[in-house]
Amino acid sequence: MNKFLTGALTAMALTFTGSAAAETGNEWPLTNFAWGAGVSSSIDMTGQDLSAFNIAAQAGYKNRAIQMLGAGVGIDMAVGNNSRMYPAYAIIRTSFVPGDMRCFFEARAGYSFNSMAAGGRQSGIYGATSLGVNLAMGKNFRSHIVIGYTYRQLRDSYHDMSAVTAGIGINF
Repeated sequence: MNKFLTGALTAMALTFTGSAAAETGNEWPLTNFAWGAGVSSSIDMTGQDLSAFNIAAQAGYKNRAIQMLGAGVGIDMAVGNNSRMYPAYAIIRTSFVPGDMRCFFEARAGYSFNSMAAGGRQSGIYGATSLGVNLAMGKNFRSHIVIGYTYRQLRDSYHDMSAVTAGIGINF
């Protein structure tokens, strides 16, 4: 009986190992070109009525450890007034290890072109860091949710903005 159990477990292990090896050709990524989009909401922590609804798009490079290394643009629309912020940034989204990891880190750094309700046109440094979780992972796409911190440099009658951001997105 003990030999039968050992043989059965060995056969199961070889089957799982063989199927994982057979699927290697179908793993993410199929190409190294990446593009994606996302929507999010930012809650202004500085009390300047700049909580916003955000739309973003990115394009760049991907491999087994990096989900996105490239550039992106966005439109951040304040919900309490008619302020608009347009960030342009470099982005990296990675789990730091090759393979299908659920969790990842995302960082964005760039410049934001701001059209403020009470302060005219302003521009300044933009940065964001997030932690995320991949929801669905196929051989052609990955969907994800993120939560993080966003910084935006503002001047004149505004203070620099800090916000908590949560969103959902997809990569191809």
